Amino acid sequence: TRVSDSVEDWLEQLDDRFAVFRGVRAGDSYVDLVVVGPSGTFTIKASVVPNRGMPDGAKLRAAARERGEVSRLISSLLQRGEPAGVDAVICLAPGHKPVVEQGGNGVWIVAAEKIVPALLKRSGRNGAITRGVSQTGAFSADAVDQFAIEKALAAYWKVRVRKTLDDYTAPLSNRPGSL
Repeated sequence: TRVSDSVEDWLEQLDDRFAVFRGVRAGDSYVDLVVVGPSGTFTIKASVVPNRGMPDGAKLRAAARERGEVSRLISSLLQRGEPAGVDAVICLAPGHKPVVEQGGNGVWIVAAEKIVPALLKRSGRNGAITRGVSQTGAFSADAVDQFAIEKALAAYWKVRVRKTLDDYTAPLSNRPGSL
């Protein structure tokens, strides 16, 4: 099994608060996965690292570059001056150690089987990606932007990620009693 298939399989466990975009372009970068949810926005690179080693400098720089491209894209779509907060993650094949660690360039390194708990955890304890997490364990105000970011990216990449109330509302012309 390819690592990217394994990562996507693990991400299927995320609930409907999360949107997962697969194989997208941002600027000059091709991004394996972009996840948007209440705990933040993440670029995820499914990486094959030989001999159960760690990602080299080139992989860390590539992941950081993708994070920057997605951050700039979100900022331009939402017409903001400041860069959007995006975390970069490299997923390793299941069984890698350490299971969650922040490596060079601020890139998170996560074993594939730990990606969902790392995205969901709301604490500063080991095993969590902690950007946007407060002392109380609640998500930060950045989570309020989640739907705006998801909607902007879905429109930009021309993909549909979730149903809305509009999908369940009949057009006026089809409603009983309409002319």
